[in-house]
Amino acid sequence: MTRKVLRHPLFIRVTHWVNMIAITSLIISGFYIHNPWKYDFFSTMDAARKLHFFMMYVVIAGLIARIYFAVATKDYENVWFRLKDLKNFPALLKYYLFLTDEHPNWGKYNPGQKLVYSGWGVLLIIQILTGFALYKPDSFPTLAALFGGLNVARLTHYLVNWIFVITVAIHLYLDLTEGLGIIKSMFTGYITVEDEETPVVAKEQIRQTL
Repeated sequence: MTRKVLRHPLFIRVTHWVNMIAITSLIISGFYIHNPWKYDFFSTMDAARKLHFFMMYVVIAGLIARIYFAVATKDYENVWFRLKDLKNFPALLKYYLFLTDEHPNWGKYNPGQKLVYSGWGVLLIIQILTGFALYKPDSFPTLAALFGGLNVARLTHYLVNWIFVITVAIHLYLDLTEGLGIIKSMFTGYITVEDEETPVVAKEQIRQTL
């Protein structure tokens, strides 16, 4: 007998897709602003900058909302990467390198996903700070100085953008290896489970969502 269990509340699904659109827009427009001759994505620099700055505020709002939700519902226990998660990386690597079929009991998210999600929070804060330093250097001189000047802030902003590109690819890989049902749950919110034959790891993931 199968039943549907809520995995991702509506708030998580909405903020996930809004952030996906915003971060993708920021990456594309950021590359154009950095080198419009190489990354010919926009008709004018003004259009790219307007989109970039608008999406920056969308990401800020999304980050604040996500942190609030994590604290208010204690969802941070599922998402935040801890040092104790390091001991699970050997088993994680064996599983993702197809050296074993065993899927250890990691809870709702495995150590790799926790590392990516937690890292994104830190990276977004860096991008926000360096972004404001570059956006209005006269208004936020302290921010530029914090990163060692505008040139260093610009380089940091650009390199972190590349980190986002790489980790988004890792995120997609991690999700795809978790199965089609997990991916569908980000649209519907629910996963389908079998009451009598649900594996231990799935049961733990269900417990973590309740």
